[in-house]
Amino acid sequence: MKPSDAFALEILPTQDEDETPRARLIHCGQAVGEPVEGCILEQQYAVDANRYLLFVSDDIPYEEGLHIYLVDAAGAVLDGLEIGAPYTPGLLEDVVASGPDKVDFSFIHKQRCRVIVHAEPAMFRRLWPIIGVKRLGGVFRKHHLELQLMA
Repeated sequence: MKPSDAFALEILPTQDEDETPRARLIHCGQAVGEPVEGCILEQQYAVDANRYLLFVSDDIPYEEGLHIYLVDAAGAVLDGLEIGAPYTPGLLEDVVASGPDKVDFSFIHKQRCRVIVHAEPAMFRRLWPIIGVKRLGGVFRKHHLELQLMA
């Protein structure tokens, strides 16, 4: 997995200040895909020739949310995770590609986490090791992204 600059975000207007910010993905100067939650593109990696891993934050102090999206070059979201909880600050730190399909990072309480990108979607036995983690599409379907706590 290699760092990338293939995507940018265009922040969309919100109806009120309590609404989670949303943005449109920009790829090669063109808006692509459906809007995603979050407004700051913190990090992005090229997984392979057609898939990208995006780390997008909400920019809401004391209730920061982190959205991790697996997208294709057309901006279609293939899978996603959301990490965050009410009244829980988070800061994305120490983001490192640790292999061809892995990225390590810290977010809430400096807990080290690893996101693994699987080539084929799979079911994962453990539901969630971190309180405040949500899956795009729910937990009872196959996913490309797996989240692990690191010791």
